[in-house]
Amino acid sequence: MSRYPDEYRRGMRLSSITDAPSEKTDKRPAVLRVDRFDALMASRGARTVREQAEHCGMRRTHLADIKAGRVGVSLPTALRMARHSGGTVEFLFENAA
Repeated sequence: MSRYPDEYRRGMRLSSITDAPSEKTDKRPAVLRVDRFDALMASRGARTVREQAEHCGMRRTHLADIKAGRVGVSLPTALRMARHSGGTVEFLFENAA
């Protein structure tokens, strides 16, 4: 039996990261602000989903699913997207702070 819940092993969502239970915990998953992400990536020369995905080191279909809100975002993926776009996790995602 693992000491981590299944959600952690599958790739935790940004909204589920807490050190201790809190009354302020927001259960909604973090959602990518597509307009902000696209603007930052365009400034780096990546305008299409394929170019953006290559720049961030992920598959095109996974990025398209994130942008459409069909899948949640793991913390490592969110950090990678922020690093490669030149923004911060808080700037790129709603409910991340």
